[in-house]
Amino acid sequence: MVSSKINALTEDDLNYLEMVLNREFKKQVEYTTVFKSKNHYDCGDKTKKLSKLLDAVRSQQKLLKMPKW
Repeated sequence: MVSSKINALTEDDLNYLEMVLNREFKKQVEYTTVFKSKNHYDCGDKTKKLSKLLDAVRSQQKLLKMPKW
């Protein structure tokens, strides 16, 4: 069911989702860097999750662009 929902997304939907995830990724990288420098310990890294989500979106975009058999 989840894969069918992802398959139902259009290229515009995926582009928007990628833009939102990129923006959030940049914010998290900046926040983690500032937090580490101020507090001298790691606050937990959400960038790995965002990176996985971005990879999934990009993979789906590639699938949409692949020629159908």
